[in-house]
Amino acid sequence: MILNKLKFFPFLLSSVLLLTTSYGYEVRVAYSDLLPETFTEVLDEFSESSDLKIKSSKQGSLPMLEEFLCDSLDLCVIAMPEGIEMPVFDQSVFGKLPFGYKAVVLVVNVDNPVSELNLDQLSGIFSAQEGSNIKSWRDIGLFGYSVSSIKSFSLKEENGNTSDLFKHTALQGEAFRASVKSLDRASTEATVSNDVSAIGLLPKPSNDPYIKEISISKDEDSIAYGVSSDNIYYGDYPLILPFFILYNETEFENLLPLIQFLMDDQVAELLDASDFYSVPQTVRKNLILDLQPLLKGE
Repeated sequence: MILNKLKFFPFLLSSVLLLTTSYGYEVRVAYSDLLPETFTEVLDEFSESSDLKIKSSKQGSLPMLEEFLCDSLDLCVIAMPEGIEMPVFDQSVFGKLPFGYKAVVLVVNVDNPVSELNLDQLSGIFSAQEGSNIKSWRDIGLFGYSVSSIKSFSLKEENGNTSDLFKHTALQGEAFRASVKSLDRASTEATVSNDVSAIGLLPKPSNDPYIKEISISKDEDSIAYGVSSDNIYYGDYPLILPFFILYNETEFENLLPLIQFLMDDQVAELLDASDFYSVPQTVRKNLILDLQPLLKGE
């Protein structure tokens, strides 16, 4: 059952806001509270500038998915992690559009010569799984590097999911090894900025000039990519959590103004200003154009 398969993924257990709108009819919508607080603000502004009346409340993410599939919601914005079995949606009933992403960025000191790592190497550095024994930068081929030890740090957040996302995507759900220390965001940046042996997790690249981002490849034979909206959307950067807009096709005409708002530049800029990554602009524009024939029943 899908609920059992998702229980181990803790950040999917976050609550969502439920809102109803009036456009001569009721639109039942839910969205994940992993979205930034500013999303609620711009949604309220959208409501005030339109004929929509929005009412909000909270519920769990999994109940939201159940309600949507049982036709108790018309639209939701939900995290759908890769590698986890999800229900097969009837394309004649449900539509699905990419909305945005969360990601994990690996950072090291600017004087560290490493520029890229693959998922196996990340597992070797961070995982508690037996056989994960990369403890030295020389273990990944940096034989001329004067600092050999690796000091690894996970991220401690009040409302974020960076460490859980990293464990799901890079460690196949395994726990961190005991030597991995948990630091808050400011401490992680300060430590990496001052320690050439450190490697840490962040949700976005740092602005600190003494910190650099590591490019990540899926395996040793693949090209390594840095984090960006394009690299995430086209499947090149592997450490991500996708968010999708799910909507009821039968209510598409009524939902289109809201869907267009969710895919507008204003919302994309809001995501990019937070710990999210938006869908590339050209992709969003083309998706909206592709939806227009549905209004005519084509």
